[in-house]
Amino acid sequence: ELLKLLRYQLSGPPPKFYLQMASPRQKLADSISRVTAVTATNETEQDEAWASLKTSVNVARKDEGALDAHGGEEMCIVLVFMMKRWTKRKASRGQVVECLKILLARPQWIEAARSCNEELRASLKEALAGSPELLEKLDSQPEAEVAEQCDPRREQGMEKPEDKFAAIKQRLDQGCAVMKGFDWCFPHDPLGLKLDQATEGFQGLFEGVTTLSTSMGKSINEEDLPVMFENMEQDWNNLLKFLLSMYNSGVRTTYTSRIKFVVVTLRSLSQSFRHLQPWAELPWGSDPMPPIEIVEAKEEARRKREQEDHRFACELQAAEEAQEKERQEARNQLLKEDYEMAIDLSKTDERTGTTGPRTGAAAGRR
Repeated sequence: ELLKLLRYQLSGPPPKFYLQMASPRQKLADSISRVTAVTATNETEQDEAWASLKTSVNVARKDEGALDAHGGEEMCIVLVFMMKRWTKRKASRGQVVECLKILLARPQWIEAARSCNEELRASLKEALAGSPELLEKLDSQPEAEVAEQCDPRREQGMEKPEDKFAAIKQRLDQGCAVMKGFDWCFPHDPLGLKLDQATEGFQGLFEGVTTLSTSMGKSINEEDLPVMFENMEQDWNNLLKFLLSMYNSGVRTTYTSRIKFVVVTLRSLSQSFRHLQPWAELPWGSDPMPPIEIVEAKEEARRKREQEDHRFACELQAAEEAQEKERQEARNQLLKEDYEMAIDLSKTDERTGTTGPRTGAAAGRR
């Protein structure tokens, strides 16, 4: 067995019996090595690396040392690999999210995620939409930065909340202004500068929306959001038109997760933006609906049921009233006919001089 092991170590990846004998730390280290060595075009390698990583993460979930024994660069590579899997393979999304929850429960992995680029952080937020605790950790600042910001000696140089509010608003407005310059439609100009200019405009909007999703942005009161969106709200429909045209352009495919993040975040912050288009009609409408939209959809379904019940009750009441009216009209008609018959009999008796009850043949004829 030892000879086999030495041959495998020299010639290729570790054999199955070796992986079974290895510790959780070694299994995870081997899996991360496979992830870092995988090529972008070889799907077989990607599938095998994912299967190995998924298994080793679950095996090491209770071994904090195994999870933490990696550098920040390796962690970022793993997170990028997992988010590519989440984006391309919908069938694997549940497994990817479970592995992310295990890894990001560790402070080192959270720090690594914070140090990655904005696109990856946006993708992580999208994948972890149902885990508010992890989203808060991704948004929160490291303790060292928080302590530094709380230092009284820094108070004079700190940016005031109203200045931060104005900075976010300016980013959003400037991004929308660029989009408006393209008539709210993402351009198709591969040889010119329009693509880059339109992308820069979107990037400004993305940065503003990303800030709104952080702890600093969440500190803005709901009453202040209409002021934040006052220049955008009248063009909500046009803004959505631009974002979806960029998403479907097939040109800036690396921005699709950012576009979805912007749309989903704006839908969570603005009811009027959310009501522009049903979730199911969006390009990602088959994905799970955000919690706020689930609550709203349930409320809308309840309201429709109440309206339907009320309509049915009104129709039933109207039908019963119509039937009662018909019965009353029939009774009135019978009374009228009886009255007219009584008048005719009275007139006949007066002409013939007959009084009192009739008997015999005359009564029979009557």
